[in-house]
Amino acid sequence: MKKIVIFCIFMNIWVFGVMACEEANYDFTSTILHIPIVVVDSKIYYKVDLKLNGDSFSLSGATQAQSLVNGCQSSFDSKTLTLNIPFIPVSGKYYSVIMKSAADYGFPLQNITPAALSAMRTVTIGKDTGKTLRQLTGVNAGPYPSGDLTNPPLDAQYKQIGVTMVRTHGFEGPFDMHEIYHDHTKDPNNAQSFNFTDSDVRYRSIANNGHELYLRVGDGNNPYPPEPENLDNYVTAMVNVVGHYKSGKWNGYTGNIRYVEIWNEPDGAFWPGYTMDYFTEFYIKAAKAIKAAFPDLKVGGPGFGPGATLTDSKKMVVEQFVSRLASSGATLDFLSWHMYTNTPNKYTPAASYYRTILNKYGYTSTESHISEWNTDVNGDDTPENVDLRVNAKGAAINTAAWIALQLTDVSVSTFFRGTDSSMILTSFYGLFKADGTPKKVALAFSLWSKMVNSREVLSTTGGDSDFTVLAGKSTDGKIMLLIANTASTAVTYSLNFDKSTGLSTSNYSMEVSEVSDASDAVQTRSGNAGLITMGGYSVNLVTLTPLK
Repeated sequence: MKKIVIFCIFMNIWVFGVMACEEANYDFTSTILHIPIVVVDSKIYYKVDLKLNGDSFSLSGATQAQSLVNGCQSSFDSKTLTLNIPFIPVSGKYYSVIMKSAADYGFPLQNITPAALSAMRTVTIGKDTGKTLRQLTGVNAGPYPSGDLTNPPLDAQYKQIGVTMVRTHGFEGPFDMHEIYHDHTKDPNNAQSFNFTDSDVRYRSIANNGHELYLRVGDGNNPYPPEPENLDNYVTAMVNVVGHYKSGKWNGYTGNIRYVEIWNEPDGAFWPGYTMDYFTEFYIKAAKAIKAAFPDLKVGGPGFGPGATLTDSKKMVVEQFVSRLASSGATLDFLSWHMYTNTPNKYTPAASYYRTILNKYGYTSTESHISEWNTDVNGDDTPENVDLRVNAKGAAINTAAWIALQLTDVSVSTFFRGTDSSMILTSFYGLFKADGTPKKVALAFSLWSKMVNSREVLSTTGGDSDFTVLAGKSTDGKIMLLIANTASTAVTYSLNFDKSTGLSTSNYSMEVSEVSDASDAVQTRSGNAGLITMGGYSVNLVTLTPLK
């Protein structure tokens, strides 16, 4: 009986998770071969040519979805080893076989060459669509810590994932008018009527880290709207708050500000005690005053709530607001709105609805901003809520949403939110836990920031509602694909170019960065365009670099 020691058969197939590579003695007269690996729910064929001690033989096999078992059957006949490999999770991890030259690993296999690989789906990259990727990498709150001030600042974390803009909402006091200008009867032109202390601390944190300030003027939680008898005072106070952060008023700052957003979700719980008609009156007066004082700023709002496009009655509120603004001649440089959903395909019709209403009333050049968005959870840290806010399921869903937003006319996005305020509830809204630990969506956010470098959007085919694909090309010729797998099952895919492009994947090197539950960091590996694997609920950023 001839025995051969093989440390591992290394194939050029990376799957998510850790690599299984265990020493084993294989007897080729045996009919059972145990290799702990994972594959996907489709049939994959491969062939490997081997040279062993001068003797040549071929190793071929097929994988196919089957029942979960703790091993795989094999047979050896006429120098052909056939492997029947099942899909095997081990302790929540996933394993793979990797194929590469065996010479570096000290065992006698040489000239290992993969061939005849067939993938589950094909992503075809086409020509320039004429669209340009937009930054869409803003957040609400931070990097100054929220909640317990013993929580660390997240300056380094924000820079690492590529945050470009911070909306001044979610600080729960700072930057809220009810803290800055609490008594609406006081003289709005007297600096002593204002309390900028805590807001200035947060401002410096934003500005010192190079983030653009998206100035929301109004209230968040605990809203305190202006009384009708004090409306003029309140509007003047708003103008002076903008001046403090834009033009240095009252020992203030000359900040990097383009946008001033008036209020937040007046169609929900953030305009207590008054009607939407009164809010619209307030908005018109405030917008005209701020625009007159700062004509270079873009003034808009009001951050319509996530339910604004769900029913006819809610849609009517939006249309009446826009209609009254149009008839009054009020400024609406941008219209902002919010969305919380676990269904990424809801973003496209929502953006389309707002554009339709704006165009209907002559606001054809008004920008569309999504100033809050995230997955939708309720309650405590249930397993499902943790999956949606902490784990890779939420990262995949939010990545599919970000891709959807790139294909709409949305020009500004501020994700809700950057920081958690407490470690008690980890399924809170933040990209980061209160101690600064990144959640999986923060890792995905870092891939979004890199994807933006590919400014020219390319067409693709091969995606669907569970496998969302965005392709772009940068000025240096690199091509990037951001892919979200929002299904629970793993997938394999191959890349090619449409014939009309005249390009070939053979002229590019490939790198795959992945976010999944298999690791607490972005995992990066080289890849083969003929076969790429990604786990269920995961995100890939594929970078194709032209060979010199």
